[in-house]
Amino acid sequence: MRSVRLLSLSILLTLLGYVISDLWVANSIENSSRGFFKCATLFTNILGIALVTKRDLKKVALLVFSYSIAVIVLPGWLTRSNEFSALSDVAQWKLGFASAASSLVASGSVFLMPSSWLFQILSFGGVGILQIILDVRSLAAVNLLCASVIGGKGATLIRGVVGRLAIVAIFLLGAGIVLFVMYGRTSRDYSERREDSNTWRFASLFAAFSAIESSPIIGHGSWANSASALDERDTIIRSRGRSRDVADNVFYVHSQLFQAWYEGGILGIAFPVVFGLLLLSAWWRVFVILPRSRYTGMNMFVLTTAVWSLFFSPFNGAHRIEITLAAAVIVGLEARRSKAEDMADVGTIRWASAAAPTIADGPMVLITHNRVRGIYRSRNRVQE
Repeated sequence: MRSVRLLSLSILLTLLGYVISDLWVANSIENSSRGFFKCATLFTNILGIALVTKRDLKKVALLVFSYSIAVIVLPGWLTRSNEFSALSDVAQWKLGFASAASSLVASGSVFLMPSSWLFQILSFGGVGILQIILDVRSLAAVNLLCASVIGGKGATLIRGVVGRLAIVAIFLLGAGIVLFVMYGRTSRDYSERREDSNTWRFASLFAAFSAIESSPIIGHGSWANSASALDERDTIIRSRGRSRDVADNVFYVHSQLFQAWYEGGILGIAFPVVFGLLLLSAWWRVFVILPRSRYTGMNMFVLTTAVWSLFFSPFNGAHRIEITLAAAVIVGLEARRSKAEDMADVGTIRWASAAAPTIADGPMVLITHNRVRGIYRSRNRVQE
C-alpha cells in the first residue's frame, strides 16, 4: 500500500518537526505532549483504518456511517451539559449535528438506492440547502458539489470524459445559483456572525504568515501561544471594527497546512503536503476520470471535505477524524486501479434495470458489459 507508506513516513517527519520545535522553544511538557500525541494518534489511526477496512470501499462506507451515528449520539449526551445547552439552536446544529447529517447522507448513498440518480441528487442537494439555511457554508457547498457530480456523471447517454464534465459543469452552475440565492436570503440573519468569522480567519492566517516568515525552519512549538502572533491577530480584528472572544492564550490557524508549519516548522508540513498531494490526486480521479458508481457520492464528500479542511480548518479536534476517513478513501481508491473494476461498480448502475446491450450498441459497449458481468460472477456478487 504505497499511499499508507507515504502517509506514515510523512507523519513521522511531521512528528520530528514538532519535537525539534518544542525542544528549541523550551515548550512545556503539557503542550509538547499534545503535539506528540496529535501526530502519534493520527499515525495509528491511519494504519489501523487501513488494516480494518482492508482497502474495501464498502467497509469505508460502514466506517463513515458509524462515525455519523457516533457524532449524532454525542451531542445528545452533551445537551445535558450547561455549556452546550446554552448555545443557540443554530450553534448546536453546527457544532453537533451538521457534519453527521452530511456524512450520514454520503455513507447512506452507498447502500440506499445507489442506482437512483434522482434520489441521490435530491439527498445531497436537500441536505446542502439545509446546511446553508442553518449557516454551515462549507458543508452546504460540499453537498451541492456532490449533487452536481452525481448529476453530471449520471447522464449515461453522454459518453467520454469531456461530455461528462460538460454535464457536471451545467449542474455546478445550477448548484452555484442555488447557493448564491440561499446565501443572500439568509444574510440578514447571519451577516454579523459571518463577518466575525471571516475577520477572525483572515486575522489568524495573516498573523501566522508573519510568524512563519520570522522562523520558517523551526516552528513555534505544539499548542503554541506566541504573544506576538496573538497580539497581531487581535490588532487586526479590532482594526476591522469587529469583536470576538479572544480570551484564550492559544494561537491556532484555520488551515491545517499553515498551522503545522507554524507549530512544527519546515518538517512539520511534511504530512500536510504529502496528504494534500494524495488527496488532490484522488479527488481529481473521482471528479474527472471515473464514471459514476455507488461510491461516487461518498468519495466526493469525504475527499472534498478533507481538501477544504486542509486549507481552511485547524489541525486540531475532530478535523483529524476527517483526515483519517479521507486516508481510508485514498487507500481504497488506490486498490481499485483496474479500469475494469471501476467499471464493475458503474455497471451495476448502468445496466441494473436495462436489458443487456447488443452489438447494435457498439462492440466496445458489448465487450465492457460482458467483462463487467464476468467480474461480478467471479466475485460471487449479485447485481442490483
